[in-house]
Amino acid sequence: MRRYKVVNWERMSAIVSGKARVLYRAGEFVTAPPSLAEKGYHLSVFSDLQAATRFAEEMETPSNSIWSCECEEEVPLPQICNTYDLYNGRLYPRPEGIRWPVGTKMFKRVMLLEETVLGRAA
Repeated sequence: MRRYKVVNWERMSAIVSGKARVLYRAGEFVTAPPSLAEKGYHLSVFSDLQAATRFAEEMETPSNSIWSCECEEEVPLPQICNTYDLYNGRLYPRPEGIRWPVGTKMFKRVMLLEETVLGRAA
């Protein structure tokens, strides 16, 4: 089943950077940084194109793009953390009531397949 990943113009995760950032390459599987993976934080994707599009639109960052992807080894979503803390390599839980965006899934390995066009499959 296809999943969808929102990335920035460099093909890095659209929402995290610093020590938590991952560079995605079309046609190659990638994994989360070991320091995050060992704590249960792997690669997040969206279950469907609608959820990915909604997330990308809420970010209001025109340089972001949505890619279809192949994923391996689904894992349960851990407690969500503040993206600023992830940026700095820290994992502090967010306040109660803050949840993962609708449709978020997490996998150990993700490979970008093709970029979508305006929220539609290319």
